Amino acid sequence: MKPLDIVDLKTITGIAMHPHEPRGVWAVQQPNVDANAYVGQLHAIDDQGKSRQLTYGQCDSHPKFNRTGDLLGFLSRDLEGKSQVRVLSSAMGESVQPADLPLGCADFDFSADGSLLVVIAERPEDGRYGTVKGLRPQSEAPRLITTRRWYSNGRGYLQNKPLSLAFISLGELSLGPAASAAPGEQRWTGSDAPAAWAWCDVPELSDQNEPPVQWESAQFSLDGTALLAIGNAHKGRDLNLRKDLYRIPLEPGADGAFPAAGTPKCLTGQFGNFDVSGFAQLADGRIFLSMTDLDEDVYDAEAHDSFIAILDGAKLTRLTEPKTTDIGFDGHLALAGERAVLAGDKQHGLVTLVTVSDDGAITPVIDDAVSMTAWDAAAGTGRILAAYASETESAVLQGIGFAGDRTKSISSVANVVIAPRTAIITGRGGYPVEGWIYTPAGTGTCPVILWIHGGPFAASGPTVFDEAQVLVGAGYGVVICNPRGSAGYGEAHGQSVKGVLGTIDMEDITDFFDAALESEERFDSEDVGIMGGSYGGYMTAWMIGHTQRFKAAIVERGMLDPGLMFGTSDIGDWFNAKLCGTSAEDLARQSPMAYVSEVKTPTLVIHSENDHRCPISQGLQFYNRLKRQGTYANMLIFPGETHELTRSGQPRHRVERFEYVLQWWKQWLG
Repeated sequence: MKPLDIVDLKTITGIAMHPHEPRGVWAVQQPNVDANAYVGQLHAIDDQGKSRQLTYGQCDSHPKFNRTGDLLGFLSRDLEGKSQVRVLSSAMGESVQPADLPLGCADFDFSADGSLLVVIAERPEDGRYGTVKGLRPQSEAPRLITTRRWYSNGRGYLQNKPLSLAFISLGELSLGPAASAAPGEQRWTGSDAPAAWAWCDVPELSDQNEPPVQWESAQFSLDGTALLAIGNAHKGRDLNLRKDLYRIPLEPGADGAFPAAGTPKCLTGQFGNFDVSGFAQLADGRIFLSMTDLDEDVYDAEAHDSFIAILDGAKLTRLTEPKTTDIGFDGHLALAGERAVLAGDKQHGLVTLVTVSDDGAITPVIDDAVSMTAWDAAAGTGRILAAYASETESAVLQGIGFAGDRTKSISSVANVVIAPRTAIITGRGGYPVEGWIYTPAGTGTCPVILWIHGGPFAASGPTVFDEAQVLVGAGYGVVICNPRGSAGYGEAHGQSVKGVLGTIDMEDITDFFDAALESEERFDSEDVGIMGGSYGGYMTAWMIGHTQRFKAAIVERGMLDPGLMFGTSDIGDWFNAKLCGTSAEDLARQSPMAYVSEVKTPTLVIHSENDHRCPISQGLQFYNRLKRQGTYANMLIFPGETHELTRSGQPRHRVERFEYVLQWWKQWLG
């Protein structure tokens, strides 16, 4: 697979089922290297499983029907690259952008009567982010930082643009077939155009000296009298990771004005310390929740599995067990009938789609060895529309309950994808380690690359993965595994590496790699390289500081000095404290920088300028120490990119990165 072929790796970014009819909408996205942007459109699918393209925007995603099914909303990028809400009627006329939010929006929900939208959007401070015409970012006033959590990877500063609630009016919007509106233009049938949108000012519950409240996943209550929203409006939010579900009462506005918000009521805080990530409302007033337990200090979310609960007034009932399953890990819930919810269950490198009923029964929906990426259900029809990735296809659309249960493949690279071989080996001490082995086409021996995933509480799996496919397509064997510390094998497995990074996880990786080299006769065990990003970058740097077996290495966006992460990383003060500890002895014992003098392996260090998760100072330190001591090293720096370069970075940069990676391996291997 050539680097440019990543333009063919499509993903499905959202699915919406019509609430009452056997039809739905799905959104597909792919990188466009020539335009250096992501492009995508919505497609409609009927009850026979036939689909047709519905929109033609720059990048349309996240479709959502209103409760009656006569309106369809979605996010679409405007000419400035901001995601704005667009709405079209179910008659499928031309879509309209009813409002132009200054920094775009991230999510939305329809009111019961379809006259309003509530959206989640970044609220810019006056004098920043384009609120003053002609004022460039470098000319804005200085920022006074008074909190601990004040910036985030991919978002930048938080206190100057918190995720806030806003209303958009649809009452006077013309949704008939017409020419497309220009970005920011509002179409109104009345002569006196009402306000298109307004911020929803929610009274604060806590000290104003704390960081602004961040609101997420807002919905109108079914009776229309309130908003339900996930947020951190509690006192002390600067010192913990807690997020709760709140009910925000709404008072009707006078003479067409927007509703006024009352004092929020926390619905989940009385039951414990949780990170609430998603919810779904039942008609009888109960609420399904996706939640994660936090430790007593409310500042540790690492290696905690999610669970599904149901909230019934003053009673919260856990329906799944987080010690053995990770159901609802991404917060995406969809009602599947009057008493059940659809959710994803992360297990062994895959995401299985399951229904969870209000009595705790868990039922798999699709039993195949695939990984679900998006789903929705029409609770009244029993039909489900879901998307998944398989060993050979990056995006497959599956209809359940449609005529013929049609499956539609969206991927166009299946003919060049090489499927991996799944293996489970018994490592030292009898511990099982699962992983995947890719062998290139052809005959004869081949060099081998050990690829290590990030996290560590993350996981690889057997589905189409661009990193592995580019390498195996270039003729390299690829070995990937899920060592202790990975997600999808229970909390004990995930938490076992806390305070002992570089020990049992390195044992698992080494044992699996040795077993893969021995089991595949084409692999040249003397011609091997190692690479990884984030925690994978950490482990790569750690291993080349402890062994000379690899001919070359690529250390990407790594956590290379845990002590330096405090105060520089957006998660350093809680993630590193819980993963590595806080004492100088603990930090040095688990730091690759403590062993950099032992590194003789030629190393390429890759980092992004705007990486706030593992700041570029991590890579600069490691690279400059290698150069000072005479170890062969290069450093590749990507401007304008964040920690997410390999997943959602600019398409051109992603291709250029692959090209440099292949050049590096061509220089040192085989």
